[in-house]
Order: sequence, then C-alpha cells, then structure tokens
Amino acid sequence: MIEMKTTRSARNTGWGVTLPLLILTVMAVSAFLCGCGGGSSSDDVIATVGDQNITVGDYETLLAKMELGELPFDDDGLPIDTSTIEGKQAFAKVIVHKELMTMKARDLGLDADPQISQARKAMIEYNAGKLMHEELVKGPAEEVTEAEINDYYAKLKTVRNCRFIISNFRDDVMSAREKIMAGELWDTVADEYNDGSRGPSDNYTLPLQWGRMEDSFEEAVFALELGEVTQPVETIYGWWILRYDSSEETRVVELDEEYRKRISDTITARKVNLLQKQFIENSRGTHNFRLDEAALWSIYQGMPEREDFLDPATNQPVPKSELGTLNVPVSELGREFYTVQFDLEGAAETWTIGDYKAVYDDMSVFQRPKKTELLGGVRKKILQDMIDRGLLISEARERGYLDRPEVIGESRA
Repeated sequence: MIEMKTTRSARNTGWGVTLPLLILTVMAVSAFLCGCGGGSSSDDVIATVGDQNITVGDYETLLAKMELGELPFDDDGLPIDTSTIEGKQAFAKVIVHKELMTMKARDLGLDADPQISQARKAMIEYNAGKLMHEELVKGPAEEVTEAEINDYYAKLKTVRNCRFIISNFRDDVMSAREKIMAGELWDTVADEYNDGSRGPSDNYTLPLQWGRMEDSFEEAVFALELGEVTQPVETIYGWWILRYDSSEETRVVELDEEYRKRISDTITARKVNLLQKQFIENSRGTHNFRLDEAALWSIYQGMPEREDFLDPATNQPVPKSELGTLNVPVSELGREFYTVQFDLEGAAETWTIGDYKAVYDDMSVFQRPKKTELLGGVRKKILQDMIDRGLLISEARERGYLDRPEVIGESRA
C-alpha cells in the first residue's frame, strides 16, 4: 500500500491558497498494478481523495479518453508506459490531481454555480443514455446471422403492389380500415379518408420494394399475407393503412462478399432503429403518455405557412423578433395538449396549447417545427424534443444508469 499525505502547509496547489487537511491513500490493488487483469474488478478502489473513491473502472475509463498530451511524461519528455507499475502509479496521480481540482472548486463554491451544476447533470444524463443505448439497443442489434442476410437479399428481389390510404389522424385510418374490412370498396373509402395525393398512377396504389422505405413501414408491409390490410402505420407523412394485392420479381446485384457486408451493416442499422423505436413506444406506455390529436392539429394550423431559416438580405439566421408567432384562438389556449408521467412516483406533467405556444414563440428558427414538414413531421419533432428525451432520462434513472460507476467516471473526466 502506498500512502501519500498532504497538509495545509505542505503544498501549494497553484490556486494561490492551500488545501485543507487531506489524507490520500493509493491502494495498490496488486493484480491491477501488476497488470494481471483477472485479480481486480472495476469496482476496486485504487485511490480516495477526501470522500471521493476512484475505482479501477474510473481509471480505465479515464485512460481510454486521454489525449497523448494529457498523459504523464518522464524526465526526457516522453509519455510514460501506462502498462507498467510506474506508469500506472503516475497516471493515478493525474487522476488524483483532477479530483484535487474538483475539491478545490467545491471549497470555492463553484460546484454550487447553477450553470456548472446543470452542465454536470446534463453530462451524467448524456453518458447514462449513451450506455443504456449501447447495452439495450446497439448491443443486441450487432449480431447478424447468415439466415438474416439471405432473407434480406431474397426480399430485395420482390416488389409488392399495395393499395393505400393516408390520413392526418390515426382515428381516421382506423375508421377507414373498419369500412374496408366490412366490405366497402377501397377507392370509395379512400376518396373519403385520404388526406394526401394519389399514387404515381393517379390511383390509390403503390409499388413498394424492400430496402427503400422507412424500417417500421417496410416491416408492416412485408409482414402481410396476400390480401391482408395493415394496422395503422405512422410515418412523417401521416398515418397509413395498406393492403397487399400482388407481387412481382425484380433484378438485384449478385450477392458477393462485399454486398453481403453491406447487407449485414444495413441489417444492424435496421435493428437499432426498430429496437430504439420499440423502446420509446414502450416507455411512452409505461409513463402514461397521452397526446390530444385535435390539439396538435390546432397547433399545426396556427404555425406560419412558410418560414425561411436564413434572411435572404443578410444570409444570417432569421432573428426571433422577426419570426411569426403561433396563431391559435384564445379559446383553445387552455386545452390540454399532452400529459406524461416522467416520474412514476410523482404527478403527471400536463401541457396545454398555451404552454406550448409560450415555448414555440421563444424558439429560434432552427428549433421550432415547420408547417412544411407536414403534420406527421411536426408530431415527430415535438415528441422527440419534448417527450422522448425526457423519457430516456427517466428510463436511465429507473434502470440505475445514472449511478453506474462508468457513467460517473466518464462524466467526471
């Protein structure tokens, strides 16, 4: 065990003042210091600075992040080999120095500064979300089998001809679906409920080829048996229902090793997208999220018809003072827009149209959703910015990620 002690009179820190009495103990976890990895765990404490423990996991996380210029140097100005006992001890001192600086910041009250405190909180939340994503979404998506590659390649050869109806609201396509299932003609129902344009052949048909559409949309279409109708499918363009009417073969390139690798990468990205989407949908349900679609429509209708990002005269972002406000009738301002329970042990958070108008009117031209994005795009942006980010923090807290040692270590670096 190596013990180093410094007292108020023993050393000046460079802050112009001296440190309070501090006992620093560098605990020589033998297997760790000797480089025999199996004898130490990430939770083993290698140093204690005041009331702050530094673990093997902290050490390894910080070492992986360090730039060359931040590593300890020997007398000749060369980086010390951190695989040696001397190198490990030298780098431990680098970490200790960082903790001493943190302690001094606390002594000076800098940790109480709201901006610093908020920045640290945001860093912990970011790193916790990143780790949660890696473990629950990215990790499970990385394994791709030969069967998956072959199945994906086979689907690329198929074009499915489908009938469609697209509406701004889920309730409308559900009503349309009920009428279709009851035997009414597709075109008759589509004339009543379709809010978009007709297909490329000026009717309600679309040829859909695997690998060219949004993942969840594609999954819904290619899960159908001939003649079946999907449940409502949400996209940035609106809510869809589709019926699989026929299929035909199309030519694709030969499946060589290079193409196989590309397909494998595509499958991984696809899995990540679908798992992330499912994770968010489950979280919305768990946290009792509810959105009033009629309120969303009122907000959408009140947005400026067109809004440029840059002022053509100055080529600079349009200033807030020149942006249009959300033009919603006064009678609508008190209407509930959404409710969500970010803290499952606390009360639900409820926003009215008026609450959202106050936020919207204060947004920069880059922050606010645009009417040109269509209702589905506006819905997606609002949910991502105001709901899903908060839900990811809630999930990280509930699953213990905010307290994970590697998250704390990463955030302290």
